Amino acid sequence: MRKRSLAAVTALALGAGGSLLVATPAMAADAGHVDIRVELDLVYGDGSPYGSGPAVFEVTNAAITDGPELTSANIIANPSGWCGSLQVDVDPAAKTITVSPDQTCNFSDVKLWVSSPEFGSVILVSDELLWPDGEDEGEDEGEGEDEGEGEVPVLARGGSGGAVLSTARIVPMAAPGSLAVLDWAFTAPQLTASWRVDQTGAGDGINTEDLGGAAVFSYGPATPTPPAKVSTAAAGTIEGAWIGAAGLAVLGAIAAAGVLTLRRRQAE
Repeated sequence: MRKRSLAAVTALALGAGGSLLVATPAMAADAGHVDIRVELDLVYGDGSPYGSGPAVFEVTNAAITDGPELTSANIIANPSGWCGSLQVDVDPAAKTITVSPDQTCNFSDVKLWVSSPEFGSVILVSDELLWPDGEDEGEDEGEGEDEGEGEVPVLARGGSGGAVLSTARIVPMAAPGSLAVLDWAFTAPQLTASWRVDQTGAGDGINTEDLGGAAVFSYGPATPTPPAKVSTAAAGTIEGAWIGAAGLAVLGAIAAAGVLTLRRRQAE
């Protein structure tokens, strides 16, 4: 298994306009395997860290099998002592990438990198990963709160460089009341995604949300590159054309010689 860290070959940052800036690394995992990195953190609105850095979970060149390829057991750093973790399951039968809580806790920033030569294309199916604090998936809403009141849907961004999807392609499946923005992109063979909770009105504190539901992406298989080969049909055609031309030339010469011989005999 490789010893290098994914952090050494990839970078992800949110620009002022909310676009996802991605430095795509060289493909690392082997066929049938996957590289996954997750970062969970608390960050102020100006981008400065609340603690000493994110909790980081990572696997490299992990075999794609039944069950999640990354879990809480794959923690490699946690300088701030954050609780909570995610699991990432790549399902080769359903062709899905599912991100869900392994241990729930609340965060302001979640980042994900998933890279495999198995990925030829990726689309967002649904996103309910982050829920307002204390409102995990399936938990009843507070008394007296009207359904849908104050809801701010997650914005789904996708494609290259974080280009905003057209309205027809936005997947409106965000957790009710979520203030998180999902920004994602796919450049083969890597999916990158970043969830960030809006810090408007946080003051000196931080707005956070719980790891309460799941985000699901669907991937299409990579199209294998056929081996380079010489078309024998084309070669045969070309060769046939030259052979045909040469044959006609020989026949023409024979015919011309016969005509000259006939004329000489007539002259005699």
